[in-house]
Amino acid sequence: MLQLTARQNEAVELVKSGATRILLYGGTRSGKTLLVVSLMIYAALAFPGFKATIARLRFAHAKKSIWNDTLTAALKLLEIPGDLYDRNRSDYVIRFQNGSEIWTDGLDDKD
Repeated sequence: MLQLTARQNEAVELVKSGATRILLYGGTRSGKTLLVVSLMIYAALAFPGFKATIARLRFAHAKKSIWNDTLTAALKLLEIPGDLYDRNRSDYVIRFQNGSEIWTDGLDDKD
């Protein structure tokens, strides 16, 4: 189960407030990315057809930090059953049974 810090709880309240732009502050390993990815997973499960992309400047960094680490950790921490989603390791996308998708990509692709 995901245990949130006080600062992460503040961020969740900001998301719930309907704010259109939120800037999260914190140092390395403070849980910013894990929180945002977890919220995306919740949204993907709650809203059929939800589509999101998580990007880093370089695809290699997105693959290493997001795909291999954070997404895997978030799915485990949130205890999302494996039969609710499929991890496509060639396209770096998680497809949920309800048609929602979370893509991992880099901004360094010229296309």
